[in-house]
Amino acid sequence: DKGTVGLVHCGAVDAACFALVSSALSPGDQQPGPANGRAERLTKFGLETFHCLLSDLDVSASSTGPPPSKEDLVLMQTALVEAVVRNADFIKALVATLLINDSAPANMNIRTDPVTLVYGRPLTLYEGPCAGFANPRQAAISALFSSAFYCASETSGAGEPFWETLLMEMDSKSVDNNTKQAAAVAACAA
Repeated sequence: DKGTVGLVHCGAVDAACFALVSSALSPGDQQPGPANGRAERLTKFGLETFHCLLSDLDVSASSTGPPPSKEDLVLMQTALVEAVVRNADFIKALVATLLINDSAPANMNIRTDPVTLVYGRPLTLYEGPCAGFANPRQAAISALFSSAFYCASETSGAGEPFWETLLMEMDSKSVDNNTKQAAAVAACAA
């Protein structure tokens, strides 16, 4: 029953993923444009929305209504996993955000930086709180780890593309295998 799955099923996860991917420039010859705040607003919108959707899956969180049934929870988790794995660029942007150091985005050379060569550009970050975290980088890392948790918990195998994306198993970019392997190891170690 699609009605019981709520926002997770109606495309809100895809919308949040799209906003986050849009906040990060894709690798290539593009350079960041003038700072007009659009990318930062997309980051904030995407992370706030994604974490709001994740909170629907947290049965320990207090709510005003009755808790969802076990079946509804499984439907919502499956819908979340399916949406996350459909958005490989979202996963890559979160991994890139995890792997950057705090000063990197402004100084990043997208042609030589191993993180951007493999995973693409990180999310556009800004100063200030986001989704209940001290800053958007912490919110992005939490979103990545929450996604990993739900993808690992999915017993049907629907979460497998998440791990293939994280480990760059299915990537066809013209980046040498040593660089891919080093970036994937760094992502796992982080």
